[in-house]
Amino acid sequence: DIPTLDSYVFLEIKSKYEGITSKRRIRLKLSEFYDYINGEKIDNNQIMKEIDYLFKYHKLKPNYFIAYDRLSYKSIEDENLRITIDSNLRSRKNNLNLEYGDNGDKFFDDNTYIMEIKTLNSMPMWLTRILSKLKIYPSSFSKYGEIYKKECINYVK
Repeated sequence: DIPTLDSYVFLEIKSKYEGITSKRRIRLKLSEFYDYINGEKIDNNQIMKEIDYLFKYHKLKPNYFIAYDRLSYKSIEDENLRITIDSNLRSRKNNLNLEYGDNGDKFFDDNTYIMEIKTLNSMPMWLTRILSKLKIYPSSFSKYGEIYKKECINYVK
């Protein structure tokens, strides 16, 4: 859904260490997030201190709005196995506020899907066989990184 200023959103840090991604996130109202990026101090818990440090150290500010449609699946046999399928990747550099809607420039010209398989353990054999049969192999894809690279390439042209 398109959030309003009273909607709850997540502000999170994603970090990767030795191949394992971890997230630190807080839940706050969208209006509180806007207050925060405009200099107002909010919540003083440990996670917010970490987020605040990164914002100040790297001088972070909103730069892109990125949206996509997601299907999310979780295994009933292994709670650590999750699969997400993202489509309709789009972004914009203007009107970054979330309440302005989820429109943006499409990243792919076709109906490309991004599948991410998340597991703490090894992948189940049934899934490995299916992926192998369909010739689906791991690759790296960062939504933000790829959108940024595409913008840089278009800028040079």
